[in-house]
Amino acid sequence: MNIEKIQYFISEAHQSIDGWFFPLDQLIFFELASLQNRLNISGDMCEIGVWQGKSLTLLSLLKAKGERLYGFDLFVDDNEALTEANLAQFGCPDNVVLKKGLTSDIGAANLDTMFETALRFLHIDAGHEYHEVLEQLELFVPLVSDQAVISMDDYQDREFPGIEAAVLDFAERDRP
Repeated sequence: MNIEKIQYFISEAHQSIDGWFFPLDQLIFFELASLQNRLNISGDMCEIGVWQGKSLTLLSLLKAKGERLYGFDLFVDDNEALTEANLAQFGCPDNVVLKKGLTSDIGAANLDTMFETALRFLHIDAGHEYHEVLEQLELFVPLVSDQAVISMDDYQDREFPGIEAAVLDFAERDRP
């Protein structure tokens, strides 16, 4: 991890990228990645719901050498090009793989072969409806390592009650 680049991103550069990803949340991502680093936890990283790459750019700075970062999004309009530009300007675009389309269209079998190693960090920030969140959890959680961090955007946000409901239902089914 390039600490100077990370500090610059959190203190200034993030303001140049459209999207909701507050500095406190950025620091939490940094601390979690640092803890994984200290504990020698390695693996690929993944974000579902990229928009223009604000959190993906920080994740690109937090990945270790040889790790891959996957970003899944519909990439409507010019968001894929904006994400690539933001990664190039403020992040580390090496070993970043962007996948356009619905994750439900990719399917579990294809995801199994896509990732070279288990995920150590999964950030879910795509559809905010119950069925969308539950589907993303069902598809991606089998791909995370036992030491992985799963970050859920807008959890316990009153505007998006489906997120919390889906997480709780998934957790009850997965580990009753």
